[in-house]
Amino acid sequence: MKRRSWNIVLKGTFVIPLLLMFACDATRVYEEWQDLPAMSWHEDSACVFSFEMEDTTALYNMNFGLRNTNLYPFQNLWLLTSIEGPDGFLFQDTIKVVVANKSGQWYGKRSASIYTYTMPLYRNLSIPKAGAYDVRMKHGMRREKLEGVASIGFRIEYVE
Repeated sequence: MKRRSWNIVLKGTFVIPLLLMFACDATRVYEEWQDLPAMSWHEDSACVFSFEMEDTTALYNMNFGLRNTNLYPFQNLWLLTSIEGPDGFLFQDTIKVVVANKSGQWYGKRSASIYTYTMPLYRNLSIPKAGAYDVRMKHGMRREKLEGVASIGFRIEYVE
């Protein structure tokens, strides 16, 4: 096979699956990942996710995402969340996120030295008012800095 033809075949085997992966995500309304500096999450550092919601007739799922390394010292993570809507209404919650089993095996998928774990925060949620929303997430652990936390993610999707 000619060199040029081989390059086209190689590119096609990587590009086409990537396009299909992103094109088939019709349920996603919003998704963002925020990388943390030096893979460390300080207790005063909030991850803020800002988005617009238009459809108040649909039901939504909201999910939390964590990317961590083996340096993360705990089996769980206490997550302090707040959601502020366009009318100023504020909803606050504290959620326990279990990221590893009792024997220390991480949940989620591994890629190199990073584990990506997602879990539902809220299911079948209706949005009462169209407009701008902010979701804030902080950790509620007893340490000032959480080592081994690479990124925090937040996703909203339509209920299927």
